[in-house]
Amino acid sequence: MDLQYLTTQLETISSVKSSLLSYDKIRREIEEEFRQVELQNEFLEKCKFMEKSLEEERKNHAEELRLINQDINTLEDMMKNLRNEKETQQRKCALVLASLQSAREAANASMTAAGIDEQFEILEEEVKIAQMNLATEESRSQNSLPIFPLQQLLPFFKTPQFNRSLEQPSRVKKCENCEAWIHRNAPTCSQCKTKSRSKNPKRRKNKKEPP
Repeated sequence: MDLQYLTTQLETISSVKSSLLSYDKIRREIEEEFRQVELQNEFLEKCKFMEKSLEEERKNHAEELRLINQDINTLEDMMKNLRNEKETQQRKCALVLASLQSAREAANASMTAAGIDEQFEILEEEVKIAQMNLATEESRSQNSLPIFPLQQLLPFFKTPQFNRSLEQPSRVKKCENCEAWIHRNAPTCSQCKTKSRSKNPKRRKNKKEPP
């Protein structure tokens, strides 16, 4: 056998083997790189899906927040209108109470001058209105909110000024338990329901004995 021929064949085989090994190495590298690209594509698709879901959720929450803010604004407008209506009603109530006091004082003075012992007393509603507006005045002083002065809502707590000799005793008193203003002859406090004693009980007239 020709030695040169064998040498040439061995070199050829070695070259082919080297080429095959190099090819196989590059092939495996390409497969690995492609697998990494596919994994990245899958992850990217998941990220896109998550981004889309979050965007939809954000829009839904934004719409919910918009509706909530709209409801809050509507409620605030309603409360503002109610406060204005309440203050207007308080002013009207103050005028009516002032007129009522003047009319009562005039009527009581006329009856006293005529020798009539009966007197018109403060209504229970007046006391309740006074208590309500006293709470409003306290709230105003704490929050510095401009409202109708309480002094104009409580004229009936002042002593009548028509004549010193015709002045009447106070028609109200403080509850001994909770110190709320109540009618002087009220059997119980309208606030704490505690029984009370009359501050100025009515005196019974002595019946004249028949001659």
